[in-house]
Amino acid sequence: MKKLFLLSAMALAVSTAPALAEHHEKDGKHKDRIFVKMDSDGNGVVEKEEFMDHTEERFDDMDLNNDGEITKDEAEQAHEKMREKFKEMRAKMKDRQGAAQGKAVEE
Repeated sequence: MKKLFLLSAMALAVSTAPALAEHHEKDGKHKDRIFVKMDSDGNGVVEKEEFMDHTEERFDDMDLNNDGEITKDEAEQAHEKMREKFKEMRAKMKDRQGAAQGKAVEE
């Protein structure tokens, strides 16, 4: 039971990392997307079961060999995958900002 709790906590930490990394979004759209994704029945609230389903999905993403356990190596690989995703997101945001600034200069 302790092992399941620790792994769930770890999966939760990993699943919330994108939300924390996106704290600079002023319009809150990223938070809204996460909430809507977790609110699977669309009733405007996230019930415990929906939250746990989302956490289980994150766990499954990290459990690369599908054995029901996350090894340190799997956790490191998931972390590296997330870092790469963040790099891509930052690059896209810089491109958008550059394009927006270019439009402003043209006008």
